[in-house]
Amino acid sequence: MLFLGAKDGVARLRRFFSEKRMKDFIKEEERKEAASEAIQRDLDFSEMRLVVEKVIHLCRPSIKGLKHGAGIKSNYVRMLEDDRIGLSSFGTKKELIERLHEHMAHIINMFSLDREKVYRDVNSSSECDESDLESAPCEICNSPEDSVENPIILCDGDHAGHVGYHIHCLSPALYYVPSGTWLCPICKAANLFIIIEEVLDKKTIGGVVNYMVKWKEYDDPSYNSWQKAVDIPKGTRHLVTEFNKRSRGAQK
Repeated sequence: MLFLGAKDGVARLRRFFSEKRMKDFIKEEERKEAASEAIQRDLDFSEMRLVVEKVIHLCRPSIKGLKHGAGIKSNYVRMLEDDRIGLSSFGTKKELIERLHEHMAHIINMFSLDREKVYRDVNSSSECDESDLESAPCEICNSPEDSVENPIILCDGDHAGHVGYHIHCLSPALYYVPSGTWLCPICKAANLFIIIEEVLDKKTIGGVVNYMVKWKEYDDPSYNSWQKAVDIPKGTRHLVTEFNKRSRGAQK
């Protein structure tokens, strides 16, 4: 027990804080050195992923719609599609992470991030590898094989674990990796979808009726999107009916 009135107590207290400041200083210098070393060397995939997740965390106040948590594909998509980055959002999770890291210097500059802070914890990264991202076998054929021609895409719906599908196993088959949030047939059948808040417009694209929709909790107009009439979930088709009634009323 230290008594501030006692000379030896005060001396010991000063020594304690002096040593603590020195330890903190050394620790901070080691972190800076590690960050500097990480910036200059080639990172392995798990380290790239850590850097990307750190940047997503730092960009959350600047980019709407970024979700909390790691390994969320829609976060990588939103980052890539942001006007300040403007890169393709097509590909597997692994490809999106690599693309973000490849342009990390530009991203750090555009969002005025602290480069040292971004790379600070790379050398103490928690264990994670590619299997964390693409470990789900296809729900239809049960094969875990994932190729550029026929990648496994992961559902962004609420599942206990990763749920994936080969794009060619889907019915109808896909021949591209969807951008943004993608929901599997099970989620669509159960009406587990991002809620459409309002139908804004209507037009025919390639002979197919499409509606411009606003998604709930996404107030930025850049998130509005054209959806085929047949793809609008049953639970929100009343909004289409209401829009058509308003349109007919406006034309009278």
